[in-house]
Order: sequence, then C-alpha cells, then structure tokens
Amino acid sequence: MLNLSTIQSLESVSAAAEVQQFKVSRQQALDNAVVTTTAGNQYNADEKSIGRMANALLASLHEPESFALEWSMADTPTGVMTPTTKADLAQAHRLAVENMAAIWGR
Repeated sequence: MLNLSTIQSLESVSAAAEVQQFKVSRQQALDNAVVTTTAGNQYNADEKSIGRMANALLASLHEPESFALEWSMADTPTGVMTPTTKADLAQAHRLAVENMAAIWGR
C-alpha cells in the first residue's frame, strides 16, 4: 500500500528525471547547433565554436570587415577550410550567441 510519503518520494524522483531529461535535451541542442549567415555560410554554433569565433574576432580586432580568413564550416568535412570574411564570422558569432541564449531561455 502506498502512503503519502511514498507517493511524494515517487513524485520527487519523477520530477528529478524530467529535469535531467530537459538538461540533456538542451545540451544536445547546444552541441548540434548550426547557424547560417546571410552569405549562406553554415557555422557550427556549439559553445566551443562560439569561443573559437570570439578568439578569431579578437585576434582580428584591428583588421577591416573585409579581412579574409579561413574557417572550418559546419557543412564541410573536418579540416577543410573555407574562405570567409571577418564580417561574416562576426555575424555567425552573433547568431550563435543569440541561438545559445534562446536555447537556455526555454
């Protein structure tokens, strides 16, 4: 026979499992995020990639928006570098941060 304490314990375990599943789902969305710039370039938008974009933008801080760089895009095999610009990378970074905020705000 279930008493009130047992029912409350079961509800607590169920709630904890739901929270854990939500966290796993949210992390998977972050880990697999991709953003597309107006130039049509697809960038990985996971947390590590956001940091890499920020580092590249900081390193090119004093370069013009047209500054050319090579980037590994989300839709190309690993290690294949694609020409892009600082402006495109900056847009990808902004989109990735906005996407991350939207996922965290769920």
